[in-house]
Amino acid sequence: MRRSLEQIQADKKALAEEEKQALKENKKESIQLTSEHNNSSKSVLVVGANSQIGSATIMYLQKQSYNVSGTTRNVQNKDKNLVHFDLSNPSYNTNFSKYDYVIICAGVTNIEQCESEPEICERINSTNTIELIDRCVEHKSFVIFLSSNAVFDGTKSFYKYTDPTSPITKYGEFKVSVEKHIQALSSSKA
Repeated sequence: MRRSLEQIQADKKALAEEEKQALKENKKESIQLTSEHNNSSKSVLVVGANSQIGSATIMYLQKQSYNVSGTTRNVQNKDKNLVHFDLSNPSYNTNFSKYDYVIICAGVTNIEQCESEPEICERINSTNTIELIDRCVEHKSFVIFLSSNAVFDGTKSFYKYTDPTSPITKYGEFKVSVEKHIQALSSSKA
């Protein structure tokens, strides 16, 4: 059974209320164990585990007691919690159905490289990322995609997610293409 973001937030709110009550009753330890139990049953795959954001995400989720795995494009990887997956030449051997959530932190982030090698970077940041999202959704995993402020032109200081996109770089264009694909999916999937 997959839960929507609203359901997860409602559960967190209920848990916070329960924790307040337990503090009054001096039962914080039991709440902490309950919280750890709930997260430990959830499995997360972080695509791009070696990236700065990916490695920080893994550390955070592990502290929250999630069952976390990651992907690496390093073929000589020896870490049992990392599986080989390279967006430049993906092999979809990974069983995505065993993950409740897939967080995509991988891609070419060098804006200059995206401008000088647009075909390669589009394949990694857009085409293959969309294929990955589709495969994850097909296997009932909830997908979280990290976008970028590069989807906007930078003429304002702060943007809302509802503001129209207007990228001025290839990198921003690739991110917009993935955002549009995700928006076409059901909100319960990504």
